[in-house]
Amino acid sequence: MSKNLNGGSFTQQLLLAVVAAGVVIIACILAYETWNKRRVARDAEVALQQLEKNRPERFVTSAPAEGESATAPWPVTVTIDDRGALRLFASGTGATEEVVNADQLRARLEQLIREDRGRSRDRTVVMKASPRLKYAELQKVIEAVKQAGAVPALETDGVK
Repeated sequence: MSKNLNGGSFTQQLLLAVVAAGVVIIACILAYETWNKRRVARDAEVALQQLEKNRPERFVTSAPAEGESATAPWPVTVTIDDRGALRLFASGTGATEEVVNADQLRARLEQLIREDRGRSRDRTVVMKASPRLKYAELQKVIEAVKQAGAVPALETDGVK
């Protein structure tokens, strides 16, 4: 084993240097974590002050008139079976109803849009059509949805 001028072996001095470097690294990490926690707390305080500064003095709300539904009917689902029979389901109200033909569907969708009074921007009508349905029948329903002012979306999976 070789000795250096300070009396310790080279290996011992190297080990001491590595341990000292490790202690310095740990101290730096702890200092960074402390600084970061303070920075996050300061940023959160600034954000809270901004929210308080921009808080409105009052909130404007509106409630539906008596006898009026509080929920929008959208999205609406129209199911078209093999025979072309139409069923309309308004998810907001939970109501399912039989519809005789595409004209009646158009009239009912127009009524739903009027009753909604702009509460919902979504006017999507999901059409679940049987894969065995004739395209001409489906086209009538698509046109009725468009004429009512709604947006047709077609789904063909899982309809019998």
